[in-house]
Amino acid sequence: EVGPVTLLVPTSLAEYSSWAKPLAANWVEFGKPEDRDFSAWASAAWSEISTFMTRGQHRLSGCMTWDEWGIEICAYLCEPTRLGLPF
Repeated sequence: EVGPVTLLVPTSLAEYSSWAKPLAANWVEFGKPEDRDFSAWASAAWSEISTFMTRGQHRLSGCMTWDEWGIEICAYLCEPTRLGLPF
């Protein structure tokens, strides 16, 4: 069973990914277009997701990517000190 889907999208790819916006219950953007290194993207992603969860009292029960570019960020977010989800 799949519940409401929250999409985490790099700000630099928001327009490109806009086709998915109507399919999502929540849309969370992160990062700045000038951020190029993984640590900046991962830190920005975690900051936005943790704020999203705290502000709206949301709970995430899974993390996935639809392409190979999001694998590292999914793994980063799923670490025990963050979401604590299997990856």
